[in-house]
Formats: sequence, structure tokens, C-alpha cells
Amino acid sequence: MILEVKDLSVSYGGIRALSNVSISVRKGEIVSIIGANGAGKSTMMRTISGLIKPDSGSIIFDGQEIVGMPPHKIAEMGISHVPEGRGIFYNLTVMENLQIATSALKHKKNIKSEFDKVFQLFPRLAERKKQLAGTLSGGEQQMLAMGRGLIMQGKVMLLDEPSMGLAPNLVDMIFQVISQINRDGTTILLVEQNAYKAIKVANRVYALKTGTIAFSGTPDNEELQNILHSAYLT
Repeated sequence: MILEVKDLSVSYGGIRALSNVSISVRKGEIVSIIGANGAGKSTMMRTISGLIKPDSGSIIFDGQEIVGMPPHKIAEMGISHVPEGRGIFYNLTVMENLQIATSALKHKKNIKSEFDKVFQLFPRLAERKKQLAGTLSGGEQQMLAMGRGLIMQGKVMLLDEPSMGLAPNLVDMIFQVISQINRDGTTILLVEQNAYKAIKVANRVYALKTGTIAFSGTPDNEELQNILHSAYLT
């Protein structure tokens, strides 16, 4: 396993957001986490990337415990986090946003080829290199957020709600890119409220319900199909 979350519990102001949650991600997989708003999906991603300190539990990345490490160290180890809401710098250009991501790189050789990969995946970003990120469309901003994650050359990419607020045609494009990134060698942990899209690209799926694991298995599992029709995912 490249990433293992074991018995993770997280609280906000006395309210338990995650309770003894365990998930695993094998190298080369796309693992999707689905669930309703408030299920704890984004909390898990933020805890893995070091933005939230858990009450208890363990997070093992590439054989090393990372709980307690600062976020920049976790990024340097090889976890790139594309957060919910994109988290781009609106007053900087597209190129400046991408250049900031290189600060997490230990080795900065062949940076140009990494930028070329991003612009190949997202031609619109190549056309808008000098444009302020705040003036991009929602879909273009999501492309920029994902491009920034790619520049970091992470072993694992945490993708949090990449389709949020996008038109259906852009959602399709974003999921095609997710599959391409994975084929190119990046392991992906995907949080997504669009359960059907998330399941379609996944090797394995976890369903979160009020901070606990309600399902763990493969996309073709009959139990998962029943869960998809339950109230908490609709």
C-alpha cells in the first residue's frame, strides 16, 4: 500500500467528524470516496495532507508515519492536494500559480517538461498563461488547480470535489483527465459527490456516512448499487 489510513478520528469543537475510519490505497489505483455533504470526505483529505490534526489514528504514506508532519513536508514527500474550492491565487496569473507549486519540489530539473505536460492536458491554460486566475471560468480554475497538483510531481494526488459547480460537458472532460493522469502513473484518492462519475473511474470505492465507513469494495459490488439508491447519496 502506498497510503494507509488506520482508525482515524477527527473532531471539530467536540463534534466528531470522523470516527475510527480506515482506508487504503495501492500504488497505481484510483480510489474514490463518496458520500453526502457533511459525511467527512473533505475532513479526511485535509487530515491526510496535514491541514488538520487528528484526535487519534495513523496515516502511513510510502511506509512512513505522517501524522504530525507539517503540510509542506507532506507535500515534499509526494502527496499533492487539490482542495475543494480549488485554492488558487486569484490575483496571480496562470503561470505564476503553476510556478508556486514548484516550491515543494526537491529536484527542479526538467521543470519545463512538467509545464509542457500540464499545457498538453489543458490547452486552455496554455492560451491563458498571462491571464489572472481570478478572471478564469470555473472550469478553467479547476484545470489550473489540477495542473498545479501535477507540477508538484506527487506520487499520490488527493482530488477533492473536482467537478463541483461545473457544467456537465466540463465534468466529463475533468474525469477524462483524471483517468489520463492515472494512466500516466499518478495514484489518485478522489473525493466526489457525483457518485456515479466517481465510481466509473475507480478501482475501489469507499462510502462515508456521518464520519464512518458504510461500504468498502469494488465498483461492481451489488451492495454499492443499493447504497447509491439510499437517501444519503441522493
